[in-house]
Amino acid sequence: MHVLEATLDSVYRIGNYIDTFAPGHYARVLEAEHIKSGLSLALKVMRPEHLSGDGTPRWEAKAFVNEADLLVRMMHSQATVHFYDCGFLSAPGERPVGGELLSLGTNVSAFRENLFPYIARNWRPYLALEYLPRHFNLFYQMKPNTPNGRRRLPTEEGIDLAMQFAE
Repeated sequence: MHVLEATLDSVYRIGNYIDTFAPGHYARVLEAEHIKSGLSLALKVMRPEHLSGDGTPRWEAKAFVNEADLLVRMMHSQATVHFYDCGFLSAPGERPVGGELLSLGTNVSAFRENLFPYIARNWRPYLALEYLPRHFNLFYQMKPNTPNGRRRLPTEEGIDLAMQFAE
């Protein structure tokens, strides 16, 4: 199992927000460079206001585990964004700067097992995904030319349900 405990800045070089067209309810997405490999990635990080006051994971944190699980289950599909890493980071602000990082690679079981202990420490879950230019981004593809008419994409629950019917 690939587990890395390090500083955030020693693993990822954080860039600009790349979700400015449609910021998520419970997460923000930033461009990041994986320092060791040089890969340009999309780093999805839970927003700090979704940490619970009592140290238990709320649905927003659990959604990261569900999304990672779906990405692993669908990894052989060419239509799925590539999943590189998941884990937790201690940086307190919405934009993660500094702090520590627990990188679990694509081990979703370890991600799930560490959810409660790391949320209790006020660490936030993250996913490192393939960075797609805007012209490959579904949000941009689905945006109609008329105002107030943006289409919504299915949530991880909807995708999971569809996969159950497909099996």
